[in-house]
Amino acid sequence: MIRPSLALAALSLAACANAAPRPVGAEARREDEAAVLAVVERFLSVIETRDAAVWEDLLLPGSGATIQIEQPDGAWRFLSITRADTIDFMKRQPPGDESEPIWAPTVLVRGPTAVAWTPYEFLREGERSHCGVDVFILQKVEGVWKIASSAWTQEKTRCADLDAARPAE
Repeated sequence: MIRPSLALAALSLAACANAAPRPVGAEARREDEAAVLAVVERFLSVIETRDAAVWEDLLLPGSGATIQIEQPDGAWRFLSITRADTIDFMKRQPPGDESEPIWAPTVLVRGPTAVAWTPYEFLREGERSHCGVDVFILQKVEGVWKIASSAWTQEKTRCADLDAARPAE
């Protein structure tokens, strides 16, 4: 008589033997970091494309965003928005000439959890409207990276130090 635990172990080993080898160590980490960054870049591409369906696909249910907006007096105004608010906002946006380039991203991954932090500038008709940092927390759900939350600063007077980290073109 085969014990159930022994049968389960044998089935697990057989499944592993037939699976494609999973990269380990630094190679796997680089793959995850690249996948996380690709999700962030796809999310930001909606600023140009206005394709709210992309945000619906990339944002986990229950996700939200927080924003710190620099005020003219130097104080910060805090906003919090839900996933639904984010998607509805994009659906209402008329086409325009806006983009949000990023540079010098830092991506950290541990298992199915990741964070991406990156400076950005917001361009409207090719001119800088503001700058700041974007922060995304992602979760890998059923093998796919999704955004669990995002936060960013919206700055007008503090861009020089972020620009200093920008690679030379």
